[in-house]
Amino acid sequence: MTYVRGKRAGETRLIGNRSIGIGGHINPADEMPLFADFHEAYLGAVEREVAEEIDIDAGHTDHVVALLNDDSTEVGQVHLGIVHLWTLAAPNVTRREQMITQLAFMSLPELRAVRDSMETWSQLCLDGLEEMERNGGNRPPV
Repeated sequence: MTYVRGKRAGETRLIGNRSIGIGGHINPADEMPLFADFHEAYLGAVEREVAEEIDIDAGHTDHVVALLNDDSTEVGQVHLGIVHLWTLAAPNVTRREQMITQLAFMSLPELRAVRDSMETWSQLCLDGLEEMERNGGNRPPV
């Protein structure tokens, strides 16, 4: 799934850029326990962030595939990302956030064609998808 960040994007430095990911933050309300099951609390925060921005009306699998740190931009210098690869059973996604515009599903060749319009993190993720494709779709276990 890809979209363009509209004028209502929370991170104003990314307005007008194409993204191939839904992003978010872990919030104080997510209650990350220090000595309890951090993994379950983290996954709950991921599900909450995705549900705030889009509605997925299909089953999916979720695999953590990368840790993303990119200090080449102002945005990247103040963020650290954990990249999840969600594989949907069907392309049934609608936006919930007004900042999501031009929502579409694109093939890897189509995404390559618009790579220069993507935010840096999405460019890096696209490169990773291409590497996974070259490796026969193999990805690290969760």
